[in-house]
Amino acid sequence: MLPQYPAINRAIGRFCVFIYAGFSYDKLHENHHAHHRHAGTADDPDFDTEHSGQFWPWYLKFFQYYFGWREFATLTVAVVLYLVILQERSPTMLIFWALPAILSPVLLSSARIGPTASATSRLRTSIVREATNFRRFYRF
Repeated sequence: MLPQYPAINRAIGRFCVFIYAGFSYDKLHENHHAHHRHAGTADDPDFDTEHSGQFWPWYLKFFQYYFGWREFATLTVAVVLYLVILQERSPTMLIFWALPAILSPVLLSSARIGPTASATSRLRTSIVREATNFRRFYRF
């Protein structure tokens, strides 16, 4: 957001990923760069070499890797706050927060799994496919 102020960028990033699901900015930042350095290899934290063509095993590994007790506790507090204290009864929370959080890895998986191509070629897709994935991901 502010390239000339990296400390402010990190502070904004920490705040945003924490309120989203209690995620650690430092872990996400490190893994994001590792993913780009080692796309489609065993060193890619978002790629499952054992289940490269299977969605559910990949999703389970992805979920377990990024979602732990810290995230569970943060989301539990957020849900209690939202439902009990704010007395939200409509499906707003489900539609605008929980559903996108659950579905975003599904959209990511389109670039990370698939039975017809090698791991590296699946990740190094054409500009058109990347633009389509980008558009789908940010539709939320």
